[in-house]
Amino acid sequence: MPGNKKYTSLDSKDDAPDLSAPQWREKLEKAPVRRGRPLSASPKVMPTLRLDAKVLEAFRAEGRGWQSRINEELKAIVNAGGKKQEAKRAGPPESKGPARKTARVK
Repeated sequence: MPGNKKYTSLDSKDDAPDLSAPQWREKLEKAPVRRGRPLSASPKVMPTLRLDAKVLEAFRAEGRGWQSRINEELKAIVNAGGKKQEAKRAGPPESKGPARKTARVK
């Protein structure tokens, strides 16, 4: 603010331009209306992810922004060319094709 002006009355001269003047109305009518947050070039997705309790506790213990820190850690692994490890699954192996129907004997 130039020179700390004191507000004296409603009749005092204002520094702001009169936006109802024709020149300003024309400019304001042509201006595009942009509402909300700008769209990101690379938007994030919201997956459902299951983590070990210890992993989650460790990140949360570091304070606010724990989700962003998990994202940064995962991004670093991907950018470093980290390979996915095959997880050992419990249970029967997956079938190799459509299930076959067998006849029941009574």
